Amino acid sequence: MLTERPGMTLVEILLAISLTAITLAVGMGVLDGAVVAERSIVRESRARDAQVGGLAQLRGFLARLSDTPGSVPRFEADSRQISFATTCVGAAAELERCDLRLRIVAVPGGAVLHAEWTRGRVELVAGTTQMQFGFREMLSDGPVWSSVWGSTVRRPEAVGLIDGSDTLLLPVGAGR
Repeated sequence: MLTERPGMTLVEILLAISLTAITLAVGMGVLDGAVVAERSIVRESRARDAQVGGLAQLRGFLARLSDTPGSVPRFEADSRQISFATTCVGAAAELERCDLRLRIVAVPGGAVLHAEWTRGRVELVAGTTQMQFGFREMLSDGPVWSSVWGSTVRRPEAVGLIDGSDTLLLPVGAGR
């Protein structure tokens, strides 16, 4: 007569090892997916932070648009670029007068807004191929938008950065 011995058979041990291995393999796949998702979130967050920083710079350039005493203000623009005098960070990390050009440049899959001046070029904002500028002027019967700014001696009340159906309104000049 056979008596039962305490413990597990070889088949039971192999089955337990197999189930443990399968559980670990599935868990590692889930963990790997979480790591990939986390890296993607970090990458997107950094890109958003860069966009926010670029928009802050853009707002600053337009807010500091200067009317140098004794000179005629200059603001030349069309739907893809704007040229004007403003203040930029100089060599001594202080604000100094500079001639700035904002230019929308086509890149594969979209467009990028660059700020260019004597000290260099900075990428401010990335967008779609539809990105363009619009210009708002306040007339007696209300605001009027145009895609080209015809006056070089007057500046618009605001610049719109238009990307598809989205428009970011950027006030122009101090006190606006």
